[in-house]
Amino acid sequence: MLFPAAILIVVLLAGLTVDGTARYLTHRTLADAAQAAANDAAGAGVQTDEFVAGDGVPLGQATVERAVRHSLAARADPMLQDAEIEVSIEHPADDPDRPSEVRVRITGRVRGVFFPLLSSRISVTAVATAFERG
Repeated sequence: MLFPAAILIVVLLAGLTVDGTARYLTHRTLADAAQAAANDAAGAGVQTDEFVAGDGVPLGQATVERAVRHSLAARADPMLQDAEIEVSIEHPADDPDRPSEVRVRITGRVRGVFFPLLSSRISVTAVATAFERG
């Protein structure tokens, strides 16, 4: 009578482990993609005429969003197709020596592998920040 209960507990623990691993791997994939996209976006203004002339790195919202979309599309990861992507730029007004900050936030969903009925879809979010240095 005790052995079937022990087997059931082991199976449940194995299922939680598999689902936890799937969530962790999803988070790592999203975090890597967000960091690469933030770095690409922070460097997006380097090839501009203003930078070559020594006027700094112009980071506009459209330029940064285009760089993020291009970076994520280059990864061709199916996990990123349904992800929600937010891009923001912070230009410090109070400290001109502080670089602009590019933040990329990616929210994806992972489905429970072992217990899909119990844990349907879990939201996973990764945030990455990069600074432009002109």
